[in-house]
Amino acid sequence: DLVRSRGLGDVYKRQGEYRVTTDLKRMLNRLMRKQSSYRQLTDMGKVIDAIDEVVIDYQLAITSKEQEDAEYYLDQLDDLLYETKDSLNNNLDTMHFAIVSQFGFVSSLSNKIRQNERYLSHAQKLLNELQQIDPHDCYEWLDWLACPNEFARKITSFVYWYNQILPKLRLIIDNMRISLFRLRRDEKQASQLRNICLLYTSDA
Repeated sequence: DLVRSRGLGDVYKRQGEYRVTTDLKRMLNRLMRKQSSYRQLTDMGKVIDAIDEVVIDYQLAITSKEQEDAEYYLDQLDDLLYETKDSLNNNLDTMHFAIVSQFGFVSSLSNKIRQNERYLSHAQKLLNELQQIDPHDCYEWLDWLACPNEFARKITSFVYWYNQILPKLRLIIDNMRISLFRLRRDEKQASQLRNICLLYTSDA
C-alpha cells in the first residue's frame, strides 16, 4: 500500500501484482550507485560493457515504444557517463597536483620521490588501460534506424571527452618524468652536500 500510495507501483489487472514504475527504478538505481563497489569506475573495459548494456536496453525500449523505460535508461546512461568522467577527471587532477606541489603532505625529498613514483606508475597503468579502448567503436551504438538525436549527442560527447583525456594523461606522464628527474637530481646533490659537510666536520 505504501508503494502504491506514493505512486511507485502500478497495479496489474490481477489484484495484488505490481509493476515497478520508472520513478522507483530511478530511485533504486541511484541507491545502488551510492555503494562504493558500484562506483569503482577505474576499469574502463567494464565501464564500456556497462554502457553497452544500458544502450541495448534503451534501444529495446525505444523500438518497443516504451517511453517511460526509455527515459529511465537514458537517465541511467547519463549517470554512468557522468560518474565515469568525474572519476577519471578527479584522478587526473590528483596526479596533476602531485606534480605541481613541492612536497604536498610528505615531509622529505625522498618521500616526495617515492610519492611521485607511485603516481607515475599508476598513470602509466591507466594510460595503458585507456589505450586498449578505441573510442570510435562507441559510434556503433548509434548505428540503428530510430536513434534519437539526444542519445546520439550524449554518445558523441563521450567520445569527444575520451579523445581529450588521452593527450592530457600523456602530458601528465611526461611532466611526472621531468619532475622525478629533477627531484632525483636534487636528492643526489643534497646527498653530496651532506657528505661534504660530514667530511669537513670529521676533519675538524
